[in-house]
Amino acid sequence: MTPPDFFRELRRSLPNLEAEIAAQIVVGEAEKMWANNFRKGSFTDRTPMPWQPRKKKETPKRGLLVKTGTLRRQATKGVVYRNKVSFTISVPYGKVHNEGLRAGRGSGFTMPKRQFIGDSYVLDTRINRKAIQYINRRLKDLVGSVRDKRQKIRKAIQYVNRRLKGL
Repeated sequence: MTPPDFFRELRRSLPNLEAEIAAQIVVGEAEKMWANNFRKGSFTDRTPMPWQPRKKKETPKRGLLVKTGTLRRQATKGVVYRNKVSFTISVPYGKVHNEGLRAGRGSGFTMPKRQFIGDSYVLDTRINRKAIQYINRRLKDLVGSVRDKRQKIRKAIQYVNRRLKGL
């Protein structure tokens, strides 16, 4: 494979690479982190930010923000669309818990912020590290396939030369 062929193959695989990274690495790492936030009862940006405990200790064994598990399940489902990843939460109370907004009827009350999803330095670092590893692995595969093709071409040339010498 000539250098132009190599770069043509590289350019051809780049759009797929971005989609693969979004689908496999970004979604996978974010889902793991958000699920871990529910298990630990905290959110990690650069440092862990523990959630404020509930006032009533009626159900101490049950984790915070987990009664039916709907919020946790929705928060840990990423969707890839055009190389972008989004996590949407359709339950109305999800945003209230995540951002610490006003809740209840009438004058209501302000829900304490118990963030479980959002921008995170730790998550970005993990994604970048895994993406670089993935890209390096793909490049090695591409280079390896180039070497394999070169070796096959060399063997074919040697075979043809041997056959020609025999004539």
